[in-house]
Amino acid sequence: MGVLDTGEYASDSFIAAPHRPADSKVKQQIKDLVERALQLEEKRLSANPQDVEALYARGVTRAQFSTYTALVERAWFSALRNAVGARRDHERVLGLAPATVEAKLIVGAHNYVVGSLPWGVKAAASMIGLGGNKEKGIQYLKECAQGSGETSVDAQILLVVFCAASTAMTRPCRSSVD
Repeated sequence: MGVLDTGEYASDSFIAAPHRPADSKVKQQIKDLVERALQLEEKRLSANPQDVEALYARGVTRAQFSTYTALVERAWFSALRNAVGARRDHERVLGLAPATVEAKLIVGAHNYVVGSLPWGVKAAASMIGLGGNKEKGIQYLKECAQGSGETSVDAQILLVVFCAASTAMTRPCRSSVD
């Protein structure tokens, strides 16, 4: 479909660049699988709202669906809504089970991205309850990258991308954890 052409992400061209349309049957299958996963997660959470595994799983489901809706559907607000839901789920996981370093991937990435926004956009984000801090984001990603969990490689990749994207970003990438 062309959505993983990394050259397009160096600028904003990926937002408007045309891609081959996804197969409608595949799109429906993805949506059905996401709905099924969310039903299972919600069922566990209705029985126990403090279920760390179900919260973590729902956060992963939301994050993956956010990526899908952004790259394939190009539904930006839906993607944002799912990304915020994923972040909040994983923040709850960290509140209940701070040793769950896998949850620091999404929270760290969101902290870094929101912390990197221009002042006006950052102020608007804070009005809907989304704060960000680049240094905290990098710290979380480093902790996740050093872990042995399923997200350590993803965190390493994000660190490379975030730290190499701009020389202005090198300061938060250098810390006592290096």
